[in-house]
Amino acid sequence: MSIDALASEDGTLRVADPVAIGDRISEIRAPTLVIAGDSDILIPPENGRILAEKIPGAEFRSIEGAGHLFWISHPNETYSAVTGFLESKNLILHYPEHSIS
Repeated sequence: MSIDALASEDGTLRVADPVAIGDRISEIRAPTLVIAGDSDILIPPENGRILAEKIPGAEFRSIEGAGHLFWISHPNETYSAVTGFLESKNLILHYPEHSIS
């Protein structure tokens, strides 16, 4: 199978059939942050936005310039998104600014 056979019309790669998340996703009650890289070619970032919309109270963050492995390529942005979310939910103590080398 060629890589062209995996490409969808919008230019993203289709590596698997969509996962059926079902109706139960709306039962999630834990504070939820969905993060996606805005340049992800494996899973369109819009999928993350749709997922967050289906989880009550969930928040969606897109990391600019990041691909599928956003936590590796953009660790500081990921750290800021996660700690900001946790702080907004009073789930983390305030620590001095950190950066990841």
